[in-house]
Amino acid sequence: MQLTIYVGDACNGRLPPFVDVPVPVMSKKMVEILRSAGVQNLETFPAVIHDQNTGTAYDSHIAYNIVGLVAAADNKRTKRAKGSKRRMLDADIDSLAIDETKPGALKLFRLAESVNGIVVHRTICEALEKAAIAGLTFLPPDDWIG
Repeated sequence: MQLTIYVGDACNGRLPPFVDVPVPVMSKKMVEILRSAGVQNLETFPAVIHDQNTGTAYDSHIAYNIVGLVAAADNKRTKRAKGSKRRMLDADIDSLAIDETKPGALKLFRLAESVNGIVVHRTICEALEKAAIAGLTFLPPDDWIG
């Protein structure tokens, strides 16, 4: 089964390698790099993205889901926003410290404390940078604001 995604404007005729349009998709090349670098918890689905403005159909991307959330914040070293009461899903984090024992073998995961961001192992960053995947921004955990 193939997922059909309709968008009003697919980024002026160019889809970035990693985007939510309206579901999360990434380029087939990026999926291949992630898997080659050891990411095992990525669920993928065939997709075609139709740009309703131009009539162009893109089959260069795959819909994805990152399986599992990991509560990996080191609660003693992570700095939370003043007055923040939430600790899971949408915690207000000013600076993140990762407890490196929590992810186990996972090299890519959503942080259970703040699911809006994706945590990637240094080796994944290096693999994506080496492959010159454009449009990605990597921040060290202590620069995390979410």
